[in-house]
Amino acid sequence: MPAFGEKVEKKLEELGIFQIVLPTPFPQAGDVYSFLIDTSEGYILIDTGLRTEESEKKIFAFMENRRISPDSIKKILLTHGHIDHYGLARKLHEISGAEVFIHPMDEIKVTEQYLLSYDNESPRYRKFFIENGMPPKLADALIKVGKNFTIFADQLSKVSYIHEGEEISYRGGTFNILHLPGHTPGCVGFYDSENKILLSGDT
Repeated sequence: MPAFGEKVEKKLEELGIFQIVLPTPFPQAGDVYSFLIDTSEGYILIDTGLRTEESEKKIFAFMENRRISPDSIKKILLTHGHIDHYGLARKLHEISGAEVFIHPMDEIKVTEQYLLSYDNESPRYRKFFIENGMPPKLADALIKVGKNFTIFADQLSKVSYIHEGEEISYRGGTFNILHLPGHTPGCVGFYDSENKILLSGDT
């Protein structure tokens, strides 16, 4: 379901902020909210959802209904490095040519280095789980499941960085990038103080 009521959504669209609700198969996570932001240089897409046929169809249907061509997406900004927020980023980058941005502290999560890092770090996590009371078989299963989640995302070969304090001008105002670590080390939010709008992923 939409993150905002109809009145708020209409106001956001007047400012040039378009919400796309993308489903996930994870009940505990629920929907992902992606946003198309209208700027003088083209569109910015904030978060992409999982790499699933359903998410892909929803994004392209939304754009087609508003006569927005894929190559008008100039930048893809990721709130953080979890698969439900970057899963389609590589494919959308390849289709649109848009540069993909993430906070440097989450780079490892979304790039091709992730799988190597996962294999290297798995013994440490397994030890941590077991030391805190988890049965070894369950710890092994959890490690395996974590790696299998990559079926929902294509790792990126290259990303660019966004940092706290940078500004993004759009049709209705200006977003300031906030570093909001917690959910992940590199979580960011986009805050327009004048219009009192915060787009913040899972913060």
